[in-house]
Amino acid sequence: MKPRILALSYLFPNRAYPNFGIFVLNRLKAVQKYCNITIIAPIPKFPLMETFERFRGYSRIPARDTIQGLNVAHPRFPVIPRFMKWWDSFAYWAAVAPLAHKLRNQVDLVDVHWVYPDILAAFMISRLYKKKFIVTVRGVEALHINENSFRKKIIDFLLLKADHVIALSQHLRSLIETIGVPTRKISIILNGTDNHHFQLMDQNQCREQLGLPKGIPIIVSVASLLLSKGHDLLISAVSKLSDQYNVELYIIGGTGSEGDDRAAIERLMNSLALSNVHLVGRRPHEELALWYNAADLFCLASRSEGCPNVVMEALACGTPVVVTNVGAIVDIVEKEEEGHIVEAGKIDELEMALRNGLERTWDRKLISRRGQRRTWDECARQVLEVYNLLLIGNYEANITK
Repeated sequence: MKPRILALSYLFPNRAYPNFGIFVLNRLKAVQKYCNITIIAPIPKFPLMETFERFRGYSRIPARDTIQGLNVAHPRFPVIPRFMKWWDSFAYWAAVAPLAHKLRNQVDLVDVHWVYPDILAAFMISRLYKKKFIVTVRGVEALHINENSFRKKIIDFLLLKADHVIALSQHLRSLIETIGVPTRKISIILNGTDNHHFQLMDQNQCREQLGLPKGIPIIVSVASLLLSKGHDLLISAVSKLSDQYNVELYIIGGTGSEGDDRAAIERLMNSLALSNVHLVGRRPHEELALWYNAADLFCLASRSEGCPNVVMEALACGTPVVVTNVGAIVDIVEKEEEGHIVEAGKIDELEMALRNGLERTWDRKLISRRGQRRTWDECARQVLEVYNLLLIGNYEANITK
């Protein structure tokens, strides 16, 4: 019989933000081939929520939905924006509790896809209904490393109570170990890519479809409009390139419940008087393959990351990358033939890497072939091994076909 998994995830696509946590959706879609999946993705609520741009549309998200073939419940939980963040986990649990009680005999294991505020609900379900639970740590920000708060105490205490923790990089595993979680209880499982969609295409045809200019260098970046994504560093580096290159930079991404630094980014663009930097906004996920293929370089200048799928997708499309050495980057970009890795926060290093990347002739077929080795199905099989270890104590259990 297939394992019955209850997935909890604050970070999950919805009708207001269809790309929000798309990597969680993709992993669960792949895992569903081997397991029966039930998904609860609670939605925050507070008075006058719709007056905030990044929460616009949340009131229209249905309580139950079907997203790419997966059934999802969206119970609401009250929050106080920016304040009393310790409260969020208790409100989240109160919203999940009635559904968890109904499902108590239909679930073998609880799978948490975002650490906070999800983790308390998983712990309560595990204690009330004697279920094991695992937690996936997707980025440094999920651990709230530098906080001295009750929220941080909740996170550390409950990570120690988890039956298993999945980290998306070697760096994250080391941070989880400093909390006290034993190494034997931590697995490293990278994300995957949809290689049927993200593949090498003709660059000029992609530019034509997107209405982009031909014959000039194009750099593309895909990330939410947050300063933590290093957009300010990338824009500053591109401004220094303009003395030598007629280069265009397209930044794809919008605001969301995780934050909004658009105003600061636009101020920087105005102060530098740049006309070659374009904030494209959010684009459908299926359109990104065109942007990767249209680009001469893909750049992600983040100050911190987990396992950035956008880098993996760009490589699968054969696009060379310039990326900062954060999260799982060193696990993803393994060869110099795939791109350049620079230290985070170093504008001069970033500028030099971009210059080298634009001057170099890249073997895009080779990059695509290497980038396509990591699939979501491979990721799902590794996750299933963790499930089997916890449920029947056997990593070598047969995978249901």
